[in-house]
Amino acid sequence: MRKPSLGIVQARPTQFDGPLFRWLTQSGKLELKVYFAANDDKPIAVDPELGIAPGWNETITSGYVSAFRSKGLGGSLSFLREILGGKHDLVIVAGYTRWVIVLAALWLRICGRPVGMRSDSTLLGRRLGSMKEILKRTILRRGFSWMFRTGHPTGTLARANLIHYGFKDSSLFLFPYNVDGDYLYRRSLCIDEIQELRRRYEIAADAFVVLGVLKFIPREDPMTLVRGFLRMAMRHPEAVLLLVGDGELRGTIEEHIRESGTRNIKLAGYVPYAELGYYFGLAGVFVHPALGESWGVSVNEALACGCPTVAADTVGAAVDLVVPGRTGFCFRAGDSDSLAKCLEAIVGDESLRADMRENARAMSLQWTYQQTEAYLLGAAAYVGCGDRN
Repeated sequence: MRKPSLGIVQARPTQFDGPLFRWLTQSGKLELKVYFAANDDKPIAVDPELGIAPGWNETITSGYVSAFRSKGLGGSLSFLREILGGKHDLVIVAGYTRWVIVLAALWLRICGRPVGMRSDSTLLGRRLGSMKEILKRTILRRGFSWMFRTGHPTGTLARANLIHYGFKDSSLFLFPYNVDGDYLYRRSLCIDEIQELRRRYEIAADAFVVLGVLKFIPREDPMTLVRGFLRMAMRHPEAVLLLVGDGELRGTIEEHIRESGTRNIKLAGYVPYAELGYYFGLAGVFVHPALGESWGVSVNEALACGCPTVAADTVGAAVDLVVPGRTGFCFRAGDSDSLAKCLEAIVGDESLRADMRENARAMSLQWTYQQTEAYLLGAAAYVGCGDRN
């Protein structure tokens, strides 16, 4: 039986999806082509929340077949014709907020081609009983049921969201944000590089390191992390908070550090992706404090390095990846006291930390490229292609 042909339409290449697409191509169980709606051939865009491009210094568009949309109306039409001409058994589009992606899904549906939707949206923070939400649900349920044969949530909360908007459970096939765990894990074991980080940031050899990798913006809430750390540090003054990132709240953070009088909060600035594994290897715990994060790939990255994670209960990945007492803890978003208690539980218990490191790594190994491939093959079978057995 021939291999299923899969098309994927998304905005741009990413550091986490690029290696996945390369792996799927090398695996050879399906024919893959990825279409990028960005109107140029540059894989790295400026992050609108930071005003700079992410430091992705690995090739993320090699090893698989891809196409970029060209500029102008003519380029968009050619892009749509190329997607339709691919004659894929299933085309999965990422979301429904970019007009060219929605148009591609609509065109495919009119031509009778199966279309699926990948989504990381959740119901967190939604006022489900409001008139606006009721109207949105009514419209989207009808639209989605007509347009999409399959849904592809990134995790448990995204799955609930798709069901809320009318997808049948049997039509849902997980399409998570995988990360190249081996790539990160190898770097987390590089002792020389980790020791260099301790020297660079003047961190004592025996100091426990709390790590934050985040944008310094209100949505990611770095101030709760700073305040929670300072509360925890009253009982564990040897601990160090290392913040990787930058953004509009940097001045506020620096002022709070000065007012606290601490020398144990270090600002690393923006770090290239290739170096992040060293930071996770240095850390005793990783914290993701975001007030609103549909998933949170940095949780995958931390666990892949065997780093226990403390996440706000508004981080989507926490539901699937953070098992309280095993791979980390969850705290109430915006509550620095709740965060401090979670940190104290880890810092003060060496045996728990050791177990959590082992469990964190084991959890990451459950979210593999092989798992994603199996779900994609299942989706192809669902729409009528490939082996259904």
